Amino acid sequence: MQLKITKAEVELKKAQGTMDKASANKALAKVKQAKLMVSLEAKQDDAVNRRRMLTLAANIGKRIKKHWSGKIKKFNELQEQAVKLGPEPTEAVTSVKKATAPVFFTVIHSALRNVAHKGWDTTGAKKKKQEAQWISRDFVPVVYNGPINEAKSPDLKTNLRTLIKETLPGYSKFLGAGFNVDSLMQQNNCVADLCFLEAVWRYTRCVGLENFPCGLDTWPPIDTDDVKSKKHVSKKSDTLAADDVKSKKHVSKKSGTPTPAAVATAAAEDTVSAEQPKQSSQLNGFESCGSSCKGCAMCKNAGQ
Repeated sequence: MQLKITKAEVELKKAQGTMDKASANKALAKVKQAKLMVSLEAKQDDAVNRRRMLTLAANIGKRIKKHWSGKIKKFNELQEQAVKLGPEPTEAVTSVKKATAPVFFTVIHSALRNVAHKGWDTTGAKKKKQEAQWISRDFVPVVYNGPINEAKSPDLKTNLRTLIKETLPGYSKFLGAGFNVDSLMQQNNCVADLCFLEAVWRYTRCVGLENFPCGLDTWPPIDTDDVKSKKHVSKKSDTLAADDVKSKKHVSKKSGTPTPAAVATAAAEDTVSAEQPKQSSQLNGFESCGSSCKGCAMCKNAGQ
């Protein structure tokens, strides 16, 4: 929220005589309420960012694994469909490759785990120290299928390759070398969670939610916790505004000085609406989308 007028400007206009006392008090009440909302929203945004950083990749990874449980036929169908695409990508896949991935979260390294010193090859031989590789603690058991075993666990990139292969059938055929684990790690500052989220986001847009309903197609995601948090901020600001109204009325009765009700009402009405997630219209078909298809990654009408 941007303040239309600051406290200093109100005081200046009041001193210059260009604003009467009642109007000045009303403007100051709005400034106070706006500052309160800015502070509350900043704290809320920080909380949402931290929660996404620590849990989003892990939750989506678990969701995808659960989705494929007992659905081997559908899993194999997507792999076969990816092979049928051939060496030349469709227009839809090309579009996905060119798209800029969302900023899933802002990295706070102190909240993540550096597993670079846990670098082991498949024989168990310890590798030389490498650049930092970051992962959230919740994402560790999803990537490593349990806690990191220093004697047996392959390095982070190897585990990420395995996870993508097991959760995103045909991924390498759809997106190619430009979006393999090495490229994604380089593009995402060696943060495994961001790597996986981008892979899921691009893959979902290639195959469509109809074929991959557990994927990530819209951003911000339709997140129940986010909605609850936004409502909590709104209710908190309303409560504070109501308390402010009661306080002003109490002072008015004690001192005998009239307080315009419009001041508190205007302050309470100056709230910020929560950001609504934009729904993506890209829901690709699978075997046959019909004549209305404008070209998806796997439809026979692709490119038409």
